[in-house]
Amino acid sequence: MKGLDHIISRINIAVLLLAIHSTDCLLFHCPFYRFSIQNHTGRNGSSRGVKSISKTRLMLHDSDDSANIRTQEESVGSKHCIQLNAKEPLIKNFRKAAGLNRVYRCGNTDGLGGETATAVATTAAAASGVVSFLEGTSSKGQLQETTLACHEEDISASILLHRAGLILDLRSDTERKEILAQAWMRKAPRSGIQAKYFTRNSENDLYSTNDTHTRYVYRIDLLSPKRLFDYMFYNWISSPFLKLQYTFNNIFDTTKLHEMRMDVLNEKGLHGLYEAMLETSGNEFCAALKAMTVYLENNRWNKEDVIVVHCVQGKDRTGLVIMLCQAILGIHDEDIVKDYHESEKMLDPMPSNRTHQNDERKVQKGKLNKSFFSGSPKAAMVSTLTFLREKYGSIDSYLDFIGFDASWRQRLQNVLQEDQDDASASMNNDDTKLLPAQMRSKL
Repeated sequence: MKGLDHIISRINIAVLLLAIHSTDCLLFHCPFYRFSIQNHTGRNGSSRGVKSISKTRLMLHDSDDSANIRTQEESVGSKHCIQLNAKEPLIKNFRKAAGLNRVYRCGNTDGLGGETATAVATTAAAASGVVSFLEGTSSKGQLQETTLACHEEDISASILLHRAGLILDLRSDTERKEILAQAWMRKAPRSGIQAKYFTRNSENDLYSTNDTHTRYVYRIDLLSPKRLFDYMFYNWISSPFLKLQYTFNNIFDTTKLHEMRMDVLNEKGLHGLYEAMLETSGNEFCAALKAMTVYLENNRWNKEDVIVVHCVQGKDRTGLVIMLCQAILGIHDEDIVKDYHESEKMLDPMPSNRTHQNDERKVQKGKLNKSFFSGSPKAAMVSTLTFLREKYGSIDSYLDFIGFDASWRQRLQNVLQEDQDDASASMNNDDTKLLPAQMRSKL
């Protein structure tokens, strides 16, 4: 039985990590238990994990969304071919951050690599017929070379491909489909886009002035399971008996441990999740804000180049980074909350589909309630702003605490204010004028 429990606990952990793919928050939804291990490209370009899997279909289905994501994977050797359902928008929740003229926010960007990913298929794979479902396959089974031209009709894709000089990717490695990410980054104009990782262990991982000469996706893991659960144990579980039970389960019964964690998260909701991220990921928030500052300072005369901040859905981790920028610029709480809440309407435009955290009828003990975390209710951001002020006295004091001190804030405020002034002086803040001419003619 112990062996069986161990296997079950490992499956639970893997499922929880995969669950992040269907929502922006940690461990919120996993509608399947059958999954495949895919080839993963390491930070240095090397291959990690399983090098080959046979024909496998991985389907992610979110019953609350009108559009389903269906990803098919087929492999021969270590090469994979992936295509996203055409019904799924390339970039979800894409928009300019309120009050931040050169900062955009959005969800998962991997969809940009849907077509370009087909180019990695080998002739042998095409000849064997295992990739016949891919777009761009000719009648003879030969893969045609695909490009990013099909994305030119999409404003969000065009801004990412042509104008984004710095992209902050706040996801963890397990949330990213690396083959798709590398496909669009490699094919992007202006010599492609490189990846840079932030870690707490090296000063070399900080974004610097030298990095501004290259287009980068700066990868910052803002939501660490270990940090989240450590914070939960020390701050949210107050009863000595429950602490003892938690410790016991951590050693002897990981299934019960998982159930305890899910119950606590259900109780705390989005506000609790944001609190935990702000309290445990200060280094990561500081790195993101410093990178934005350095980039804007070194590109202050090139107003066409912008920053894009994203995670999975573009509302939680992205929402917190954007909130801190807006607070630094002095934007009113009401506008910050309104901008955050806009994600709920963009991700699910049908009000009848939205659920609320006070609907306790759907709470199942030991299981995470996805409905508690799927939206972006105004109350969650109001509570987050209140938390920062009650604990630290002000948002500036919190920023001091994480290392983004007054001098850094002044630098960021200066470049953000310059962008606002330039936008006002132009009398026409229209992004379409910066898009390719052939695209503007179709708008």
